[in-house]
Amino acid sequence: MLRKQNLLILATLLLVAASACNNKDKYAEPDDQVSVNLLDEDNGKTLFAATDIYITREHNFVSPLSYYLVDMEKVRNLGHVEEFVSEIKTITNQVAVVEFEGYLAFKRSDCARFPSGCVGIASNALYYGIFVDGWIKKDKEKVGAVVYFSEYRPDAGSLPEWGSTLNGTYSDGKVTVTVPQKNAEAMVQSDTGVKIASTSSEKSSTKVVLEVPATLSSVQLYLRYEKAFAKVTVNW
Repeated sequence: MLRKQNLLILATLLLVAASACNNKDKYAEPDDQVSVNLLDEDNGKTLFAATDIYITREHNFVSPLSYYLVDMEKVRNLGHVEEFVSEIKTITNQVAVVEFEGYLAFKRSDCARFPSGCVGIASNALYYGIFVDGWIKKDKEKVGAVVYFSEYRPDAGSLPEWGSTLNGTYSDGKVTVTVPQKNAEAMVQSDTGVKIASTSSEKSSTKVVLEVPATLSSVQLYLRYEKAFAKVTVNW
């Protein structure tokens, strides 16, 4: 009898532990976050990670050449930087450093602006999440900031893998292709002669209809879901 009771207690504990793991806060601070002291350009000009981002004398983050920045406003910590914003519209190369605010930084070459005005980050790229934990002061003057950061990969949902191939169905100058992600936005390069005729979201997918020249049998299609986008080839 005692053995059965012990087994029951053990099983209960395992269920509780499993439940705790499943309910883990998806916005918890990342285990690999790094803390750095960034001094402004008048006090050492510390470059952020492996980027050209630094803090100006006016206390702005700036990237002269390589990165775009997004201000995610006040957040609890690094883990919560992306909690309330699923799509990006405003990007810049300079943004004010504000205590307890979060930011995103991604390579300019890894982003694309879609017809909706939303910006996608390449699904095969890495970007930085940033949190300003406080100011560094000398003689009561701000000379830099304490920053937490980590690298992330965009959550692409069920978008196809970057560089993969989708098969479309051709009929009367139009190609219909099904994308395995609902609410996906589609885009093609204007110089291909291909146009997006329509998109319609279904239960778990998006149907994209393309108007195509008779001379083509494939085209590159750009697909965005929230912050991520993927480049795929559509054949027909």
